[in-house]
Amino acid sequence: MAFPDELVTSHNCSTLKVIGTVGEPINPSAWLWLYNVVGKKNCAIVDTYWQTETGGHIIAPMAGATPTKPGSATLPAFGIVPQIVDSEGSVFEGPGEGNLISEIIKFCLWEKRQYFTPFFKAT
Repeated sequence: MAFPDELVTSHNCSTLKVIGTVGEPINPSAWLWLYNVVGKKNCAIVDTYWQTETGGHIIAPMAGATPTKPGSATLPAFGIVPQIVDSEGSVFEGPGEGNLISEIIKFCLWEKRQYFTPFFKAT
């Protein structure tokens, strides 16, 4: 987007089927640029949310199957139950701002000490 579209449009990108992003979430204008200019409205855009600590995507669309929205990573991956909690750890019911946690990760690490200790105990 900072460079002319011709840097992309001058190349044959007709074999692209999926365009994925990682790292920082992309904003709606970047999403639309990827979709319109790079993918020529023909590619699924897979904007993902993950961290090194999670070992993989925790929120991401399934390419071509999940309805997408510019600027949104869409839905949780299979087995992920995201929750937003306040500073006391109470889960928000409805919209709110706080910390994003995953129920499956919370269950495995914080409620099962045999998983927590080998990975997080100070030596």
